Amino acid sequence: MTLLRPAAEVDLDRVVALLLRRCPHLNRALLEPPVLDPATEERVLLLADGPRGPAGVGLQFHPTGLPDGLRWRSVVVDEPQLGTGLGSRLHRALEAASTEVAAAAAEILDSDARALEVADHWGYQVTQHSVTVGLSLVGVPAPTLPEGVTADVSPGLVFADEAAVEAMHDASQTNPEREHHGSATLATLRGYAGRGVTPVGVVLRDAGRPVAISYAVVAGAEAQVVYTGVEPGSRGRGLAALAKQVLHVEAARVGATTALTDNEDGNAGIRRVNELLGYARVTGRVWVRKTYPSSAG
Repeated sequence: MTLLRPAAEVDLDRVVALLLRRCPHLNRALLEPPVLDPATEERVLLLADGPRGPAGVGLQFHPTGLPDGLRWRSVVVDEPQLGTGLGSRLHRALEAASTEVAAAAAEILDSDARALEVADHWGYQVTQHSVTVGLSLVGVPAPTLPEGVTADVSPGLVFADEAAVEAMHDASQTNPEREHHGSATLATLRGYAGRGVTPVGVVLRDAGRPVAISYAVVAGAEAQVVYTGVEPGSRGRGLAALAKQVLHVEAARVGATTALTDNEDGNAGIRRVNELLGYARVTGRVWVRKTYPSSAG
C-alpha cells in the first residue's frame, strides 16, 4: 500500500505539475500560492509517492479572511491510481488532520461525472455551478473614465480611507458566493497574493468616494480576476466594466496576456458585463461543500 506523507519543499514543483496535468482547467495564479507557500493558513499538504513522481495529492487550507471553520480541499490522484482507493485514503487523512473544520469546500470540472459521483459518495453537496470565461489582454486599450470618476490603482489594496473602501467592498457583495462562504474582506482579497503571483488591484472613485473595486492575481501570462463589485447605489453606470478595463491594462502591464474569471451561472449581471467586454466561455465548474457536525457540548 502506498504510504501517505507530508509533502516536503523538494516535492512542491512535482505536486504543481501533477495538479496541472490532472486538472488543466486550473489557473496557475490560484493553484500555486497554497501549494508553494508553507505559511498558508492551516495548510495540510499530503503526498503519495508513485514510480514516476507523486501518485496522489491531498491539499487543505483556510482561505484568508473567510470563516474560521471553513477549509478549501483538493484531492487529486494520477490516472493509473483511479479506482485504487488512494483518493479516499487522502480524503480521510485530510479529514483527520483537524478537528476544527466546520465545512470543507471544493470544485470539480462540470464534465467530470466520475469525480462528481465520488464527491457525492464522500458526503459533499452541490452549492453552485460556476462558469469560467477568458479574454485576451494583448493590445487591450485603456478606458476613458467619465467626468469625476478616477481610478486608484493599488496592487496591495492599501488606501488612506481603508474603512470606506472596506465598507464599499462589503456592500458590493450581493454575489451568490457570499451566501455560501460568508462575507469577504480586503484581507480575503490580499490573501490571494501568495508566493509566485503578482497582485493587481483598482478602486474606482466618484468625486473621491470609493464606488467600485476589481482585483486579480497574475502568474506568468495568466491573470485570474478574483472579484469585481460595485456598491448598490452606484450600479447601472457601467462601473463594473470600467473597473475591469483598468484592471486589464494593469494586468497586461505586469505580463499577463490572458484574463480568466469565474462567476455563478445564474449571476446574470456580471456575466453580461463579461460578455460585453469580450470574455468567452472556457469551461464550467461545480462547487461542492461538506458540513461537519459541531463538536461543541
